[in-house]
Amino acid sequence: MRTIEKSERKHWTWSIYLLLFIFTCASMGFLAYGQEASIKTLEQEAYTSLVVYRTEQAPGQGYYTVGTIQRPRSGNDGIIMKFNELGQLEWSRVVSTPGNDALYDLDILPNGDIVVVGMTYGSGMGLNDMLILYFQPEGTLVWKKVIGGVLGETAKAVTHTPDGRIFVVGETETWSQGWSDVFVVGLYPFGEVFLTVSYGTTSQEEVFDVAPSLDPSYPGIVIVGDSVQTRGGIDGFVMNVTPDGELTWVKRFGYNGVDRFYRIIPVSDYAPGYVIAGYSSVYNDRMGDFLLVRMNMTGQIEWAKRYGAGGWDIAYDVTKTPDGGYILVGKSASYGTANDGLVVKTDWIGNFEWALRLTSVYEDVLTSVYVRDMNTYIAFGSTPALTQYNNVLIAELPLYSPVQEVCTIEIEPVELSYSDAPNNGYTFLFQQNFPVGVSVAEAGVTVTELETSTLLACSQDSEPTQPPYSPPNRKIPKGGGK
Repeated sequence: MRTIEKSERKHWTWSIYLLLFIFTCASMGFLAYGQEASIKTLEQEAYTSLVVYRTEQAPGQGYYTVGTIQRPRSGNDGIIMKFNELGQLEWSRVVSTPGNDALYDLDILPNGDIVVVGMTYGSGMGLNDMLILYFQPEGTLVWKKVIGGVLGETAKAVTHTPDGRIFVVGETETWSQGWSDVFVVGLYPFGEVFLTVSYGTTSQEEVFDVAPSLDPSYPGIVIVGDSVQTRGGIDGFVMNVTPDGELTWVKRFGYNGVDRFYRIIPVSDYAPGYVIAGYSSVYNDRMGDFLLVRMNMTGQIEWAKRYGAGGWDIAYDVTKTPDGGYILVGKSASYGTANDGLVVKTDWIGNFEWALRLTSVYEDVLTSVYVRDMNTYIAFGSTPALTQYNNVLIAELPLYSPVQEVCTIEIEPVELSYSDAPNNGYTFLFQQNFPVGVSVAEAGVTVTELETSTLLACSQDSEPTQPPYSPPNRKIPKGGGK
């Protein structure tokens, strides 16, 4: 593949049907026409596969994306990339140690600096350790920390409070009551650690996201994840922690299946509260559905709804739209053996409005979504459609009208009544522990800048893996058909 010069990169906007996706409308719904959409992909040449975990929007500046990138021979490095508002790559940094590394989340501070978190196997302190890096907006590394014990610690998410303190959350095995517990690390912006605390049961807890708390009585942070229950099944949980590490409340939600909370965002529409995205497999006849939950600022559920097509449908992110509704993105395995990117739009109380899927013949997933302006939204994720190795996927799509040449799908929306769930809102026992012997190191982590042409290049000359699909001009009944 030839290198794309900077002057050419402005031409890498594509109509969906010309570049990437094979839309098999005959098995998923009906075709609708409206505004044109654009898809952008970035291929890596120096590395073999890239997985995107999280993207954050810097208003007026563009987007920062983190993930992992596979080395040519073996192992993984972490990667952070900066895109402008048009989706063009501005810079990238690869984070590496002698072992495997991954970057899972990032947070943009009020001054524009970026905190990136993940894990490393190359520090030599434990099995794996928390990895925390602080960058300036142009990509300059300011400081780095590796935090852990004799077993395994992982940083999964990061946020900051109004007073400027940084809170990193993840899991710990070294200081756990069971297999793994929630682990919280507090840092000042210059990198000094002021808090390490763990919470958990005698079972296993996993963390996926964190956000600033809206509760004026208990300021601090709210954390979401899941907890394996001794009765069987996995419940989603929400917990509130003060800035000094005191656990003020923790509640779990679920039936006797699997309920996972992947994303939490604060909202202040009709009342302050939170919206959570994830998935739920609460019924025997369904594998898993998109899950959308609205709760007040003390963790009481106001409504919860699921959306799916019968297979594994998992939501990884949610954002509020200008009309007061919500956009959810994730992946779906309801239409074949490979995952497709899935988008669901709801109104302000979670009523289903429309859905669409983005699909190639390989594994496609959307992990983050943001409203770009009053008429469009932009989603980030991963796809191997052009090279059979994962690369970055950026999709810009219209908010309020059907997408040209994209098949909409018929989704079954079901309102969940958590009032009859055996675990609805129960305050369950989380042991709190302020561990000693936490190691903090700064050595052993290398951050390198790679030339854009050698790491990520616009795939303007690449051909889709198959010829573009020509959809039939007919509506397919629910359940598909040939």
